[in-house]
Amino acid sequence: MSSSPPDVPGKDATPASTAEPTPGETLPPSKRWPSVRFLALSLWVAIAVLVDATIIRTILLPASMKLLGEWNWYLPAWLQWLPHLEIEAPPDEQFAALRAE
Repeated sequence: MSSSPPDVPGKDATPASTAEPTPGETLPPSKRWPSVRFLALSLWVAIAVLVDATIIRTILLPASMKLLGEWNWYLPAWLQWLPHLEIEAPPDEQFAALRAE
């Protein structure tokens, strides 16, 4: 009876198997980095951002605001409890401040 070395999973006795595997070889295709799914998802996110920035915000939003006119600023009755904030002073106060200078 000859004594043979114990079997080690993943190791062959051939000299070709002694070389280091490349990083992608050790993982199944579904687990490799960067995965194809990740790259496809990032491509679709980039397309969505591009569409949102160019088409929606520069074309559709201004066009719909022009069509709606004063209805853009319509506040439903159930939201009348919100405080009314004005960023600028009323016109009378603006002119008074200009005259005082």
